Amino acid sequence: MDIGFGGSIETINNNKFPTSYFASALGIRVMHHFNPYFGIDFLKINWITDVLDSKSDNNWLMRLQIMPGIRGNSPVFFKCMSVYSAFRLGYGMTFVPHVSHFKGLCLETELGLNLTPTVFAGFAYNYHQYFGLDFKRALHTLSFRLGFNLGK
Repeated sequence: MDIGFGGSIETINNNKFPTSYFASALGIRVMHHFNPYFGIDFLKINWITDVLDSKSDNNWLMRLQIMPGIRGNSPVFFKCMSVYSAFRLGYGMTFVPHVSHFKGLCLETELGLNLTPTVFAGFAYNYHQYFGLDFKRALHTLSFRLGFNLGK
């Protein structure tokens, strides 16, 4: 389980949208480590909320993403600390209140530090692409993540 805080930037037809959004994220993972260095995320569910500026008609949008992925750990280097890295690829939906929802590809990369066997902290880059009739949009989110491994 992890929580995150960061920011999002939107691109429309490969042009950067001038407003960046504050983003908060909540994630739940079902994972299995085959050995101390390699594991798989069978299922990662992200719920990301972007808070837009007050000038917008819609003050927020939400993303629900479902992604499997892989996870790697370095050898322990200080007491019980190790570096981890993860990559996930999946599908998600973006909900815009009072307008519509869009579906599309999403991916996430993460790099961080396992502080203890049950607590980790790191940075994640999340990319969510979706298409309309006349546009191609993408949300790029960089966030700090703090998480807890409940199964260890």
